[in-house]
Amino acid sequence: MNTSTKVQPTLRTEKLQFSPSSSSSRITTRPRFKVLHITPKLYQKEIRRNEASDLKPVEIFQQTTKAAPKVTISGFTLVTALLDIGRGDWWEYRRPLESYYGYLENVLQLKVNLVIFVDQKSVRHVYNRRKFYQLEHITKVIPITLAELPLHRYMNLAMRIIADEQSGKSWDQQWDQSMKTHPEAKSAKYDILVNSKSYFLYNASVNHLK
Repeated sequence: MNTSTKVQPTLRTEKLQFSPSSSSSRITTRPRFKVLHITPKLYQKEIRRNEASDLKPVEIFQQTTKAAPKVTISGFTLVTALLDIGRGDWWEYRRPLESYYGYLENVLQLKVNLVIFVDQKSVRHVYNRRKFYQLEHITKVIPITLAELPLHRYMNLAMRIIADEQSGKSWDQQWDQSMKTHPEAKSAKYDILVNSKSYFLYNASVNHLK
């Protein structure tokens, strides 16, 4: 903030650093953007003074050599996953893969670093959509299969537990009967996948955020 009598908020802009020679999508946002804190009272006063026009970036310490970009890329990393477990063929709680693509679109347009684990059939879709939003340079698409997840080793055990519960052999009568039709109680693949969220976070932090 400058020392003139009119106090104005300043915006600091820093370049994102990435390797243009690389064809793969990598996360390369260093240094991270710094957030300058402005008191609510001062901010509201400034907004009222600039209602008719946009705030202008202020050059500070002679470090800003060009106009600030209209869109600021966040410094944090979002980690998610999308694997098709055949839910489009279910009778109850059916969701085709195309429905998940629709939900995922909200994530794919976020201007953040993105690490996303997908099976082979979704690799091209995810990369092309991030490229469409000009965000492929801060995107890492990791192909993976359900069988590669650490919890997959318990698939047969999960299937036996589900079979016993569905037959009533090990279903506690105090449990809600309507839960028998829920994905958690019917699909071992679903259980393996949704319980692998911590693995995706760990994998991304160890192998893909350097």
